[in-house]
Amino acid sequence: MAFELSELSRLVRGDRSLTATCTRALSGLSARVDALPTRELARGALTANLLESGRDRPWPVALTRQNDPQDAGYVPRTPLHRNVNHRDWTAIGLPDHDACGLVDPAGWLTPVPHGPSVAVWVGDARRMWTLGPLPGWGIDEDLSLRQTRLDGGPFVRTLAERAGVRVRLDCFPTVVDGVLVFGLSAQVELLAQAPRPVRLAFAVRPANPEGAAPIFDLERRDDGWWTVDGRPFVHVPRAGHDIRVSSWTQGGVYGMVGGRLRGRTSRVPVDANTSVRCSAGQATGVEVYRVNLSPRETFKRTVWCAPSDRVAKVLKRASATQLFSGARADWQGIVRSGARLELPAYGRLIEHARATLLAHLGARSLTGCRDWNEVARGLMALNRLGHGRRVAAVLREVGRPSAPWIRAVADHVSLTGDLALLRDLWPSVLKGTKSLGEQVGDVAALCDAARLAQLLEVREARSLARRAGERVEALRGTDHIAAVWPFGLLAPGEVSPPEVTTVAGLGVFDASRGGISASRTCERAQLRLAAGKRAVRTLDHLSDQARPTGAWPEAFHPARGGVAGSGDSVLAAADVALLVLGAILQEDGDRLHVFRGTDRRWWDGETVLEGVPTRFGPVDITAGPGRMSVRGRWRTRPGVVWHKPEGVEGRLVVGESEVSGRGAELRLG
Repeated sequence: MAFELSELSRLVRGDRSLTATCTRALSGLSARVDALPTRELARGALTANLLESGRDRPWPVALTRQNDPQDAGYVPRTPLHRNVNHRDWTAIGLPDHDACGLVDPAGWLTPVPHGPSVAVWVGDARRMWTLGPLPGWGIDEDLSLRQTRLDGGPFVRTLAERAGVRVRLDCFPTVVDGVLVFGLSAQVELLAQAPRPVRLAFAVRPANPEGAAPIFDLERRDDGWWTVDGRPFVHVPRAGHDIRVSSWTQGGVYGMVGGRLRGRTSRVPVDANTSVRCSAGQATGVEVYRVNLSPRETFKRTVWCAPSDRVAKVLKRASATQLFSGARADWQGIVRSGARLELPAYGRLIEHARATLLAHLGARSLTGCRDWNEVARGLMALNRLGHGRRVAAVLREVGRPSAPWIRAVADHVSLTGDLALLRDLWPSVLKGTKSLGEQVGDVAALCDAARLAQLLEVREARSLARRAGERVEALRGTDHIAAVWPFGLLAPGEVSPPEVTTVAGLGVFDASRGGISASRTCERAQLRLAAGKRAVRTLDHLSDQARPTGAWPEAFHPARGGVAGSGDSVLAAADVALLVLGAILQEDGDRLHVFRGTDRRWWDGETVLEGVPTRFGPVDITAGPGRMSVRGRWRTRPGVVWHKPEGVEGRLVVGESEVSGRGAELRLG
């Protein structure tokens, strides 16, 4: 039964007595009352209504699968339908720009979170196919779909085959005339043995990987722009041969171009208009190219998602290939501005984590109210990846006197020694200490503020140190494992780690999210690192379970993909990167431990680290079988400990000093 608008209104406003009693009970549990905001209620109700009668229309991969009773990802219909399986998308963006696009596993490009998408279809003279699962029920026997990330950066390539045609999609961000735009390049190649007509289509869809994304007014203008509700959305530099638009009641443009369903073809009367208005918010449009191809011949077109039509002139005369190549070159420059990391294992995890963090953590993109606990962890990872200048820009521009922000400032200063930044930000840091409570994160922020005060030699240093010491003492013997990591307040033996539920003995199950949490899994592994143990089993498990593009959902199920939160989580990316780096380098007192958390692969393989920040100063390491060279630009010179296989000869060089031996550890300094 459809979920009526009156029911939604009643649910949002709530019966006063029920709302009061439920809110009171939630407060007693210390639970979030706003866990499902009104926006999600509204989108869930709309999506449920649309899926009820719109099963024969194209949806992103997750919702297509959840709507098919024969699919392992099927979800029974509920009045508020949300994506609870296959929350597996990849974020693409560039630092210092606000926009962050999403790419679903079938290449649907959503240039603005929560907004509409652009999908690619391919067909012959009569029929049209989606690249992901076809609409309808039953087995999609012809489905062939793969996805990867190029250069470890914000470039997602999707490969598909349909009816003898191979399709390659590239989604990528690039800057045009100072504006961040997202390119969607589609190339088709005929695999058949004889020439035949092929169609390539770009479709504007009122949906994204999370559900419905209404479009009320859709127009294809003569200047090549598709506008959504009066605003520029997609620019088409070279016009297609057919343009179709449709409203919800007209049946959708997929049927107008012969869209293929599972077992049959959808047929909808053709409308020749180029603009449409739909009160249900389900205006759809498609631009179709027709070409005759010979065997192994290719055809390519690119469209651009941009928020402003002032870039149209540049896009019309620019080569998509050149813009794509330029974007990849620019990305390499961004990566080179950070630390160089060439690793014998987990290098892909680091590359992909860096791309996610840089896409999400630009200074301007954080001026809204994001979760600053998540942001602080992300900035912590970016610092260790060598992007301290970008972190400093974020901290300057988005200064807010809160515990996570104080921790982020302290972490940055400890790794960079940037006292000029600290002097500028100290008034905000001091202001933030006035409102710190008893929670472990607040205690960590207070300790960090005390250390910063000592660096600046300000008069508040003694009182802050006294307050911090008292609160740390209260944590000893508790089960606050965060006091060990990420906050470093206590040693592993000074807390009582609680029992946790694991899947396959490695992934930590997060009951609040209903899936394995990559972040919490990393946290448990960090405790083992802090105790001098290895982390390779956890890293191997996380590497095996990563999405094809290396993205991590907030919570996932091994058989059903992401089940909660963001499909490309900043927190998960940060924690995976920190775990890899923590396995390689650990600061313990006045010692720098190298490879303490790794295994034999790091002895047999080649490792190159350049400009990796530590609290002793930036370090360069070159290692291979039987040898290691360490050079640092030390602020404080540490002793270096190389952890290696016992019984084999090794040679450690630190600066001008060296030592050789067969023990499990070689030490200098």
